[in-house]
Amino acid sequence: MKNLFDNDLLNVGSKALQLNFLEKEGFNVKPGFVLTSPEKDIEIPFTKSIVRSNGLGEDGNCSYSGIFESIPNVSKDEMNNSIDIVWNSFSSKKYEVYKKIKKCEVIPGILIQEMIDSKYSAVAHIFEDKLYIEHIDGFCSQIVSGKCLPVATTVENNTEVHNYKNEVKFDELVMILRQIYSLYKRPQEVEMTFDGNVWWILQTKDIKWQKKIT
Repeated sequence: MKNLFDNDLLNVGSKALQLNFLEKEGFNVKPGFVLTSPEKDIEIPFTKSIVRSNGLGEDGNCSYSGIFESIPNVSKDEMNNSIDIVWNSFSSKKYEVYKKIKKCEVIPGILIQEMIDSKYSAVAHIFEDKLYIEHIDGFCSQIVSGKCLPVATTVENNTEVHNYKNEVKFDELVMILRQIYSLYKRPQEVEMTFDGNVWWILQTKDIKWQKKIT
């Protein structure tokens, strides 16, 4: 088990690697741990955790969004079972089908982080001149899974956001997304969630296709 903020994360999945990088750059990222095997009876210091897939080799060219399991609100007593469920999703029939379609595969891994009490969430595609943001009450997984229809908002990068969803600090979300683009200087897909006070980064990954959303 490796601490998410260790410096030796080069041999773990891209999700944890990018979160490690963003935390060191000063962005809000919850603490966590990386598993490269289905360890049991591990000591996790969080009252509630989220157990997430963290496949090595999964990136913009080999993305499996929504294919692997992610389990929120995991207590310490539920941790062993949750690890098994997420780990086993790397050998599911659904993954096997998609692997043949995508012609790429990933090495299993797990990311365990402190759970965030999500009040509002967003999935954004960020480009040099534009932000395309889908946002919704509750967890990000509702957008990624397609279970709920989010609000879609497009923000040109030469405009400011005023008096729009002030209760969830939407202007702050836009600022953070622009900072992320400035850091990477290439299109990103970013997942974020708001706890009623702070926006937290859940994930960022490259967008390999360059067609811009209008």
